[in-house]
Amino acid sequence: MSATQDTTQRKLYFAYGSNLSCSQMRTRCPTAYPVGLGHLRGWTWIINERGFANISNTPAEAASDEQAAGNEQAAKPYHDLTVQQASAPAGVYGVLYALLPADEAQLDVHEGVPTAYEKAALDVEVVRGSTSQAMTYNEYEQQLLPTLVYVDYQRVKADWPRSEYVERMNRGIAEARRDWDFPDCYVDQVMRNFIPEKTS
Repeated sequence: MSATQDTTQRKLYFAYGSNLSCSQMRTRCPTAYPVGLGHLRGWTWIINERGFANISNTPAEAASDEQAAGNEQAAKPYHDLTVQQASAPAGVYGVLYALLPADEAQLDVHEGVPTAYEKAALDVEVVRGSTSQAMTYNEYEQQLLPTLVYVDYQRVKADWPRSEYVERMNRGIAEARRDWDFPDCYVDQVMRNFIPEKTS
């Protein structure tokens, strides 16, 4: 089967949490494979009340109202910040995977659909595609592609991460940096508001 034919049978999935880790994804969805770095415009990244990664598309005008409070937000611990205050840079970065239907079914279970997350079809920009002969997504760079994204629409307040999740997120960040040049500025300015860097 050619790479093009294989691509037509798969669905793109945008991972922005612990599934940034390709090694974790291999255990969850053995027939899925990573195809590039993606960017989702108009959304912000947080750790929500459940202690896991989430994204929100709260309207920008709400952020303007909150910013009117001045520098008071700087004194707050991050778990008291609003979505916009905690995740200021625009957009969310993540790793794109190509899924077969069986992979998607497995992800639905891991993501707790529909209780913890709901499934959304969002347009994600391919920032960097794979150059492997088996994964020809480099031809889609700078294009917006319809992509499966898991979103918790009910819990959108910034909060503390679960302790076990911190370790998994750090592994995902490290692997995404190594494999896809995951942006350092995004990690430092957004993710490190929630996920402390490993100290050992």
